[in-house]
Amino acid sequence: MIWFVFAAWVIAIEYLEYPLGNRGMSFPQVRQLVAAHRNVAMGFGSGVIMLTMIPGVNFIVMPVAVSGATRMYLDRFQHPEEGPPSSIPDQISF
Repeated sequence: MIWFVFAAWVIAIEYLEYPLGNRGMSFPQVRQLVAAHRNVAMGFGSGVIMLTMIPGVNFIVMPVAVSGATRMYLDRFQHPEEGPPSSIPDQISF
């Protein structure tokens, strides 16, 4: 049980580092931000861990998790005054 919680925490930090690192945040800043939103991060990490345990699905988990972490950053972690980045649209219409 303790290993699962630790792994979920590490996975959350790992995948959130991609979008946050692209925005210039250092690893200690990423760790502080994830700690401030512990419940959301642990839920995300737990979901990713559970998906990696399913044979076949684990091949597509990594790109989906990076996309999910980016969306989680935009929805939950981004400061309201910062606003969405101009290069990422909120909605895509076809």
